[in-house]
Amino acid sequence: MSIINKVLKDLDKRHQQSGSSGYQGSAVAPRRRSPIGTKLVVLLLFSIVVLALVFMSDEIGFGSDSTRANENSSEPQSVAEQPLNPQPLATTQQQPSDSQQPAEEDSAKPFELPEQIDTAAIARAKEANPVKAKVERTEPEADRQQNTKTTNDKGSFTKRSVNLSAAEIAERALRKARDAQSRGLFSDASDYFSDALDAKPDLHEARKEWAALEYGRGQLNKGLSILRDGLEAFPNAHSLRLLAASMLDKRGEAGSAKQLLMQRQPDPNEFKQYYQFMAELGQKLNDTALMSSSYRALVKVEPDKGRWHLGLALALRDTDPQAALRYFERAAQLVGNQATLEFIAQQIQQLRSQHETPTP
Repeated sequence: MSIINKVLKDLDKRHQQSGSSGYQGSAVAPRRRSPIGTKLVVLLLFSIVVLALVFMSDEIGFGSDSTRANENSSEPQSVAEQPLNPQPLATTQQQPSDSQQPAEEDSAKPFELPEQIDTAAIARAKEANPVKAKVERTEPEADRQQNTKTTNDKGSFTKRSVNLSAAEIAERALRKARDAQSRGLFSDASDYFSDALDAKPDLHEARKEWAALEYGRGQLNKGLSILRDGLEAFPNAHSLRLLAASMLDKRGEAGSAKQLLMQRQPDPNEFKQYYQFMAELGQKLNDTALMSSSYRALVKVEPDKGRWHLGLALALRDTDPQAALRYFERAAQLVGNQATLEFIAQQIQQLRSQHETPTP
């Protein structure tokens, strides 16, 4: 508008100057222009100005779009964070209403991203970036937690190892000993058995397993020494005494085994295997007194077992034939094996024939 007004004022000033010159009359009056020519000139200038303004507005709009496109391509993160439909751009330059309408229509349209930018990719990047950032933030924290947990676990393990009771230490060592023995690591198993008994010496089953391990390795003396150490600390540990006597018997020392068993004798109702082994030792040693005492104890524990009655009858056959005959007859009633029954019948016949009184 300012350019058009300036042109119109310039034309009016020239027109006024030409008019004032005519009133003076000292010079030849210039030739006046026709109104039609003046209007054509004004219309031509107006058209040129309008075209220039339109061209300038297009240049400004294209430049802003190119600038925004370059910024978007160089910084995809910032574009992704901006809304896809920003507010219309406002222009501060005043323009004629007729020529400003195309520019206002262009600026009123929603801002469209250039075709070279993939809006879907930007949206995916916007969604993926927070996840990535979250992962990057949480990974160090997870590492710190893991390190703290490892440190705490190590600390708690150390603290717990200090506070372990003797029974717990022995149990762990015993478990390791059995595991090593199952894998054929006999030396390691022997060490673990020793650790278990050092922590809890009254583990008689563990002591027997250790002694049996040494016996199986050919270390009979070491096995007996392990059992004797237990008997010194626990004289009533009859299972240790029985195992030691069995080892002595297998080594051909039945007499030593008998002496070891006679030192302490448990209740037959609680440990009948102890008396059964003593009875077997009596047969090997031909010790009828040991046999009879052992079988009597077994008969009291299991009166309906024919094997004990037969053993007692054999023990009493030479020293008390009448009592032996009664026990043979009782064994015949309880034994079901045919060969054993035939043997019992022969013994009964012999005893009866020996003690029959001759007729005159």
